[in-house]
Amino acid sequence: MKRVAVCLHGVNRSLSVTHRSIIDQVVAPWSEIGEVRLYGAFLQPRSGLNNPRSSEVGVATESESLRLLPFEQITLIDQDAFDVAADLDRTLAIIPDYYKDGHSSTKNIFRSLHALNKVHELATLDADHDYVLFVRPDLFYIDRFDAFRMVRDLGDLRGCRALTPLWQQWGGLNDRLAICTPSAAAAFAKRFEQILDFCAHTDEAIQAERLLLWACMRNGVAFDRFMTERGIRVRATGMFREEQFQERGISSLSLEKYKRLATQLGVNQA
Repeated sequence: MKRVAVCLHGVNRSLSVTHRSIIDQVVAPWSEIGEVRLYGAFLQPRSGLNNPRSSEVGVATESESLRLLPFEQITLIDQDAFDVAADLDRTLAIIPDYYKDGHSSTKNIFRSLHALNKVHELATLDADHDYVLFVRPDLFYIDRFDAFRMVRDLGDLRGCRALTPLWQQWGGLNDRLAICTPSAAAAFAKRFEQILDFCAHTDEAIQAERLLLWACMRNGVAFDRFMTERGIRVRATGMFREEQFQERGISSLSLEKYKRLATQLGVNQA
């Protein structure tokens, strides 16, 4: 029987609202493929969420709702302690602010990718998995995952391939969801360690979608097949974010640039 890891990571804004969609639209179809195990790594900001871009200021995160999903293991991350340990203020002082919000969004990229790395560690230490799903807990999944199609699209499990959403790529790759082979999952999880590598080699400010595109090309992850299943963001206030699901596509200029840089670094392109 195949083993499937569903890795939830980031801030638990709204599992009280989204958990049912995760069970029905993600876990249930993948349970037809094999044994599904859930893992979680959740950031805990002591003073609540403070994200002006999402209109979440001083809003508490959820804790009780973690019981609504059958997790194998969970780790809780003290966000304030992480900020200090990572020395984020000093690090960001020398990096352009892509989102023009006082580096608030860029900090959240660092935090989220740290949580992603931690949840992958949990899953990897617990068992060997044939498929790894990286899933955000604050998305309400409106489409049932076509797990059998995803398995076909991933192909040989010895390969290094990831499926990401076709919508809202914003010039790179949509970083909200990913279905990965084991080696691709490892590359995804380690992109926290390559954030500054992205800045150094591309001479660009940190933007989530282009960072993911760079990480895939830097690590030889094939990314030319996509998923169409959609999820709507649910804020900590309980509000559903209006989504357009635009297919903006990958920037051809970024593709050409990153391919050239990755080749210079001796990376084998997938």
